[in-house]
Amino acid sequence: MKKHLIADRRPQRNDRRTFCLRVFAIVGLLCLSVHVWAGLGAPSDASPAIDNAVINDPSTPSADTPAPSNTLRGTLYRVLSHPNEPLDVELLGGGQMLIAEGHALSQPAVGIGIHSAASPWSYEIASSIPQTLTGAFRNASVVIDGTTYSARIKSMFELHIAADYSPTFADAGWFVPHAGFGVSMMRIHNTVTSAGTASYQYNGQTYTYQTGGPVDDPVNYSFSPLFRLGFVLFPEHLVSLRFDAAYVGYANTVGAGVPTFNLGFSGWLLQPMLQIRF
Repeated sequence: MKKHLIADRRPQRNDRRTFCLRVFAIVGLLCLSVHVWAGLGAPSDASPAIDNAVINDPSTPSADTPAPSNTLRGTLYRVLSHPNEPLDVELLGGGQMLIAEGHALSQPAVGIGIHSAASPWSYEIASSIPQTLTGAFRNASVVIDGTTYSARIKSMFELHIAADYSPTFADAGWFVPHAGFGVSMMRIHNTVTSAGTASYQYNGQTYTYQTGGPVDDPVNYSFSPLFRLGFVLFPEHLVSLRFDAAYVGYANTVGAGVPTFNLGFSGWLLQPMLQIRF
């Protein structure tokens, strides 16, 4: 009788709980590191003696007020420690397109942005909506002992945190370019199946039947550096148009017992969004 490989399906993972814990951990570590870094620029309690006339001069900044700074650290310090200036909050909504491996995948996307009118830096966190994919995007197969193992990406979505710098923030016209950096996370849900045939003999006759089915259903969280360029049209209006483009790459290795599949990909991440100010 012809032997065939039958792999037991692994227990289903609690994807939602794992994803939430990882996102909260990433955001928490980012906020903590930024707060510590920004605190390095905080003014010291010790200050030299100052003439009474200078102290009483209303045009002289007090020791408790940090000196204005347009650097990234200075802006983060004011936002996190001493917010002494108004902040603009933008609600982002639109689409996201990933052009990779000869395919263009479009997904709805939402996000939120924060920036100060006195600083060239702005900050954004955004995410695409989970999308179910067909096997045409990324797939692979291998034959082992007469059994065909096939792997593909079942669904995925992207989440990123970025800081953008605009050199013309103080003289904002109808077109404002910017450049940014950050980190992008892609949650990739893979699936692995098997298919084959087996036979047996009964009363001198040989019977053949189909074997196989689901083998594995793993979820990978892949991270990529995010360096992007973009622009905003009519940034001073209530509703404006924003566009960003970045080149990203995500590792995605799927192992199902004997075979191992590389379903990683890289390409352009395009994000046209409507930006609503509050």
